[in-house]
Amino acid sequence: MPDKQQNQNTDTKQPKPSLSAGSESYLAEQTEGIKFLRSKFKDLHSSPEASSAARRSKDKTGEKVPQKPEARIANYLYRFREIMDNKDDTERQRGIEWLKNAMYRLHVIKPDKVPESEYLLEQRIARELGHGDVEITEEFKERKNAQIINNQKESLDRWIDYLFSPDADYPDWAKYWAFRSMLNMGKFEKKEDEHGKE
Repeated sequence: MPDKQQNQNTDTKQPKPSLSAGSESYLAEQTEGIKFLRSKFKDLHSSPEASSAARRSKDKTGEKVPQKPEARIANYLYRFREIMDNKDDTERQRGIEWLKNAMYRLHVIKPDKVPESEYLLEQRIARELGHGDVEITEEFKERKNAQIINNQKESLDRWIDYLFSPDADYPDWAKYWAFRSMLNMGKFEKKEDEHGKE
């Protein structure tokens, strides 16, 4: 008769249940976090990203994702889980690169959207450092735009690489919340004050 203590030791490392976007186990694992995300991002379940993930799931499984917000959010989050858990390193890396490119399209500023104030700030910094007046030419703007765009891409890359690494041992909803919160922190936006100045 096997020792009870021995059974406990061998049973501690149970395999995780197979998770699919619509499975009860995945939804149960993420439930509290999904409620949290709904309270923070009211439109997440109907966002273009969640709708795209629902279409992809239907194409892949033949089953329609329920319209229930929690199910649509779980399905969307599961898309990231599919990328993270892919055993094929080439496919996994392809998924991460796809995600990075999607984030670049959605969140990296376009050159024509860089506010004039950014160039004026560079001009002021140069003056304060004793470099005299720097003329704001088209070449100057192009260099500054490239610098801003590269910095934003590098920042997104660092976040995505970390969140998809084994070091980021957080639930999927927490990773989404951290990433989306980061996106909202430092956006360049053209705005005018009450006098019509940028």
